[in-house]
Amino acid sequence: LAAGQVDMMRLTNASTINVIKSNPDLAILNVPSNNINYCMVNPNVAPFDNIKVRQAVNYALNREAMVEVLAGGYGNGHSVLCPKGVFGYSDDVTPQYEYDVEKAKELIEESGITVPMDVGKIVTFPSSAPAAQMVQYDLAQIGLNLEIQQYDLSVAMQTMAAGDFTVGMWDCGTGAELCDIDWVLRSDGLCNYAGMKDVGIDELLDKAMGTLDNAERGEYYKEVLDIVNEECKYFMLYDNDILYAKNANLVTPHYPNGKMLISEISWE
Repeated sequence: LAAGQVDMMRLTNASTINVIKSNPDLAILNVPSNNINYCMVNPNVAPFDNIKVRQAVNYALNREAMVEVLAGGYGNGHSVLCPKGVFGYSDDVTPQYEYDVEKAKELIEESGITVPMDVGKIVTFPSSAPAAQMVQYDLAQIGLNLEIQQYDLSVAMQTMAAGDFTVGMWDCGTGAELCDIDWVLRSDGLCNYAGMKDVGIDELLDKAMGTLDNAERGEYYKEVLDIVNEECKYFMLYDNDILYAKNANLVTPHYPNGKMLISEISWE
């Protein structure tokens, strides 16, 4: 790219962003995406069978730091299990969890467990391994110590499906609407590794998928996300933009999820 042999390329490593920015002939193109990065706990394994411990985890996660370190500052750190650019996200989801280590420590004390304690392993795969390291660090700050075990994606999925994990990592694309990750949220979902029971989510997703009224569908999705945050079994970390490095003189109209038409690209 710097040599002029190509005019645009997808960036997959945030560590190269500063190199691109330092070159006046190059530019960063960031496009909001439907990418989702989250972790989950096994609620059948102590101490995560205790709701106060799970709430403490939500307060202990430094999501903004993850955006800076893992996404080069291009993304959103928040506690709603839906990317901000996807239909279904709402700022009004309750409860929401801001980074507050002292609040997390108070909840650990209220839970009745004694820390520090070794609580098992974080199961991850290569693309989620950097986030796993940051989750490991954050939870250690409230006395919950975990070791990281990294597998290939297929083995990680099999391990989590078998319930052989304490904390599990995941990243994926969600599609255009929240219902596109029903395989995670439904009680019988293929990747419902956190074991969400049918606490109303299945019915709400059915209702959402059964109406063409956007306002009504959005309200159903909000109710789903309210339940997710009340249960504290899935923990949103951040959604990251899609990043491209390009020739600074290249004009690149783009669409959601980073899609572009070659016919629309031009030069200044």
